[in-house]
Amino acid sequence: MTDGDKILNALDPRELGKKLRLARERRGLTQEEAAKAIGVARTTLVAVEKGDRRIRSEELVQLAIEYGRDVSEFVEASRYEALFTEPQFRGPEEYEDETDAQIEQWIEELKELSHDYYEYEQLLEAPLVRKYPTEYEVGRLKAAELGESMALEERQRLGLGDKPITILRTLLEQEVGLRIYYLPLKPSKYSAIYLYSDRIGGCIAINSQHPEDRARMSLAHDYGHFLTTRYKPMLYIEGFYRGRSFGEIISDQFAVHFLMPTTGITRRFTDMRKSKGKVTPYDLVEMAHYFGVSFEALCYRLESLNLIPTGMFEHLKEQGFKVREVQQRLGLEQLPASRERLPLRQQLLAVQALEQGLVSESRFAQLLEVDQLKAREIFLSLSASTPSFE
Repeated sequence: MTDGDKILNALDPRELGKKLRLARERRGLTQEEAAKAIGVARTTLVAVEKGDRRIRSEELVQLAIEYGRDVSEFVEASRYEALFTEPQFRGPEEYEDETDAQIEQWIEELKELSHDYYEYEQLLEAPLVRKYPTEYEVGRLKAAELGESMALEERQRLGLGDKPITILRTLLEQEVGLRIYYLPLKPSKYSAIYLYSDRIGGCIAINSQHPEDRARMSLAHDYGHFLTTRYKPMLYIEGFYRGRSFGEIISDQFAVHFLMPTTGITRRFTDMRKSKGKVTPYDLVEMAHYFGVSFEALCYRLESLNLIPTGMFEHLKEQGFKVREVQQRLGLEQLPASRERLPLRQQLLAVQALEQGLVSESRFAQLLEVDQLKAREIFLSLSASTPSFE
């Protein structure tokens, strides 16, 4: 028995199998393709990933190469195992095992990316500045009232007034100090993942497959969660949960009022009505774009303020009103956004670390999920304008 096999035999095969499965899925390989790479049957690889069959050292080395990973990542204890607790599901009451397995890889990716960000800060002695407000206490106010009150206070704290928020991600990264990622979460019904660690801070993954108006609402919702139940990690599925909890209603209402403040949205609507005599559905489409929200969200917000008749959105939908077509006719451009997979600051810190020889080219390429040739191109494009974070 080789020394490598002795090390593997000391590991929990189920935990090792889980790590291997997640690495394969992140690489986009099927079980058939991975099995072929190490010269075994698919059923053998399935047994390895389940922990029913121990993997041999030479097989692990080959799989690590195929997955673009270091062998040490599979045999060493997780660097962040004790930092995060597992998020709870916000959605249907029951989940299929397959669905859990799919979203699990994205939870692990958020943990890994956030921890890598933190490690770059430690290497460069450039900690992320946190401007966290204290958690809001849930008192005797109704959930809707508390959500609105929180939104108003946060807008004042961040100096937003009642104006639309241009790029929400940039605001929360730079003015609060959150770590925000855009990942193609699967199944696509998942809108966001929220995690918290005392050491690393608040971390959010937004589903990059969703349009920007929905992504902004998801991000605002999870920021509301961060403000009230900071230490309770969550998975968010917009519109899928039944019997919403008190905390969920607070976060919903916070997101609505944070993105569509009462004074700002009322003034905009009133000005439209004064200048045109009436407000048309076309005007509402333009107004939704102005505030960076969906047409549906805007209609419900205006209904709550008694500015438009109840049920207008449903009525227009039944009449075949096509929002996308109207947006094109009005010449409305896509909402301004920052949808890169990684925060820009994390990318720039990685460039600095590579310049100073603190990390290898392979680790830099792994972070960006590209080959080393492409990584060099990105390095050159970013290094020309990389600021110092010392």
